[in-house]
Order: sequence, then C-alpha cells, then structure tokens
Amino acid sequence: MPNKVLKGFTATVIDDEAHNLQIIRRLLQAVGVEVTAFEGAEEALKSIQHSHPDFVITDVLMPNMDGWGFAQAMRTETSTQHIPIIAFTAMSNFDDLNAVATHPFDVCIKKPIVVAEFIPQFIQIIQSIPSLNAKLQAR
Repeated sequence: MPNKVLKGFTATVIDDEAHNLQIIRRLLQAVGVEVTAFEGAEEALKSIQHSHPDFVITDVLMPNMDGWGFAQAMRTETSTQHIPIIAFTAMSNFDDLNAVATHPFDVCIKKPIVVAEFIPQFIQIIQSIPSLNAKLQAR
C-alpha cells in the first residue's frame, strides 16, 4: 500500500454502520488522509459547513437524513457545493439511479469493499475528480 500518498487531504466520512466507518477511516488514514467521521448526516453537515474538507464519502441509505438528502443539502449551500461527494453504497441499482442529470454525487464506491484493492481504486477516484487531481498533482 502506498505510504501517505494522500497526505494533506482532508475527508469527512459518514456511515451509520460503525464497522464500515471504522474500515474506511483506517484505510484513508493509512495513506495520510485526515479523517473526520460521523454516524449521522445532520451532524456531519453542520461540521462540513465550517471545516470544508477536500472530499466527503457518505453512505446512501441511512436513517433520518439519508445520503441523497445530505448531498442535496451540500449542493444547495454556497459554502459546500464545490466539495466532491463520493457515495458509498451497497445499492445494486445505484448506477442507474445516479445517471439522473441532477444527481448530487461525483462518483460511487460500491460496498462491500475489498480492503486490498481499495487504495489503488480510491486513488483512481481522486484522479478522476478534477479538483482533487489538481491537489494531488500540485504536491
């Protein structure tokens, strides 16, 4: 696994399942990402409005505010609308749903993840999002 290849990046990760949250947090931290984690979207949204992470990874199906509502709220707020949002979901039809022109997500990571493959795939995701790739290339 590349050591600290994403050092200097900040992320907010949201998942109502503590196990998933812990796995993603550890994997990202292992490559240098500073991670803030939340089990609920409402609390994360309040934090993001002040912290402005480089990107957000959010579960889609959560109680109370789901990932769709969370992402829509981020997209309507001027201070957060530019932050890339990565959906993290086990929904088998997510690609079809995400094809809608008004989708709020930049890209999707499918659950379950394969730990050994996650970082190389995630670096490809970072490279596919212009603002994140620019930060990666500027280092």
